[in-house]
Amino acid sequence: MNHLTKLIFGIAIFLASASLASAWLGLIWRNSVFIFVISFGFTLLVLSKIKLPENPSKNAFLFAILTLILAGHPFLIIHPFYDASADPAASIVSLTIQEKIPATYAPYSNLPFTYELGFPLIAKIFIDFIPTIPAYGITWFLGLVFAFLQAIFVYFIGKKMFDSEKAGLIGIALFSVSKIVYQNMYWGQFPFMMATVFFLSFVFFFFEQHWLAGLFFPAIFLAHPGPAAYTILFIVLAAIFFKHTRAGILKVIPASLFALPAFFISYKPLIENTLSSAALTSNTANIPAYLAAIPPWVGLSFLTAVLTCVWVVKTKKYSQEILFWITCFISSLLLFVILGLINSGSTSLLAGRLIEFVFFSAVFVTLSVFIHIPKLQTQFFKPLVLLILFLGLILFFTSTTLTHLRNGPRITPEEAEFAFAFKTFDPYLEKALILSQSNAKIAELANKIPYNIKSKWYLPYGVHQNQSSLAYEQINEEEETWKKIVEEQCIECINTISVRYIAVNTDFIDLNMPYPLVFEFKKFKVYQKE
Repeated sequence: MNHLTKLIFGIAIFLASASLASAWLGLIWRNSVFIFVISFGFTLLVLSKIKLPENPSKNAFLFAILTLILAGHPFLIIHPFYDASADPAASIVSLTIQEKIPATYAPYSNLPFTYELGFPLIAKIFIDFIPTIPAYGITWFLGLVFAFLQAIFVYFIGKKMFDSEKAGLIGIALFSVSKIVYQNMYWGQFPFMMATVFFLSFVFFFFEQHWLAGLFFPAIFLAHPGPAAYTILFIVLAAIFFKHTRAGILKVIPASLFALPAFFISYKPLIENTLSSAALTSNTANIPAYLAAIPPWVGLSFLTAVLTCVWVVKTKKYSQEILFWITCFISSLLLFVILGLINSGSTSLLAGRLIEFVFFSAVFVTLSVFIHIPKLQTQFFKPLVLLILFLGLILFFTSTTLTHLRNGPRITPEEAEFAFAFKTFDPYLEKALILSQSNAKIAELANKIPYNIKSKWYLPYGVHQNQSSLAYEQINEEEETWKKIVEEQCIECINTISVRYIAVNTDFIDLNMPYPLVFEFKKFKVYQKE
């Protein structure tokens, strides 16, 4: 019986169908219970009709559990039950969705709603179902689910594509000790992570021309433009190398129309703002820096992919699959460098996501050659897995980026304590001027709207998303006012703004406020202005 496999694929199918249903229903009327029921019913129907692989092996499951532990331990152990490194945007945007997909992020801001559509629609379903858990707890848990699913799908793809359990195990071993998945998790890149789950699900069904590829294809576009871009690269190269996929590609492309709401909400503003910006320029002096960043970012699989390419050149042993994945690896590397050098927010966004396709290509390049070296599958298999695990964990725990993110750069423990105390004092959503280094994260944990929205990605305020918006000019002015208050201790500036509370970290700035002190917690003072 393959109950675990059904659960894994069922979750992926449910997420894709629920996000697509939410996107369309959200244009007229969305209801979390209704969407859950129809998506759950659709998932059960699909699972009853399709043939799925056997349950993942014990070793594969253990690697997936390792991924869960490495992804989840900061939230559970280092800074218990709050995400100290994730951007607030994912949870805050999810809270703005009500019976319809809103035009703006009201009541938090009048910025136009241009965020990646799929994830907040999914998060909102569970936020509505479990209102006792804060939104940031729901989004964190979903991220954990995405990390697990990514690991398992790498195993399933490797096992199926190369008809080898051991290939699947090498794939999931490389994944579980990679840097990218944990960097995305700690940063709170949950829309990106969900899109990656859809991409891997799409790849699994793509090569056998299964109709479910047509479900996951539009779900990718709905979830994030980054994976959408490298999905296009993937199918173009697949059409070149594998003739049997061309008919399936022609069938799956029209399915992208199911992601049409995302085009008008997310893609259209992105394209317009990019085209309306100043002439695109590049800086070739940055090429060495970009090239140097690739190996540590991609991790151990980059080394194995390079060694694999050297093996192919020396032995002249190659197959169509090997050449395909090598082409994916090299072309995604080149595109990463080219897009990263263009001075544009949207191209930088795509470059930062293309590195993930570099990673997956590196993993599958490695597997495509692994199956052609018999000794690696026999007497050297266990030592190889242990070596990957040993080296990967060393890189994981010595990574300065991951160490920084694990420790929680978005908020200090003292600020988090105050945020929870502030929420206990007043649990209602109110606007507050928060004078502390981590004002955006404090606002998220305390259920408050910060005066300075343009801080630590409380909302998606990137210029490539909001350049043409009048509200964007307003948040720029508010950011300047906030800075002036801090730098010049400008009481007059405070007198002119409209907020209910003024929260002051006296270690950050000490002001004598002409307003009543209503709450005090350690080195924090809260004044009521309105």
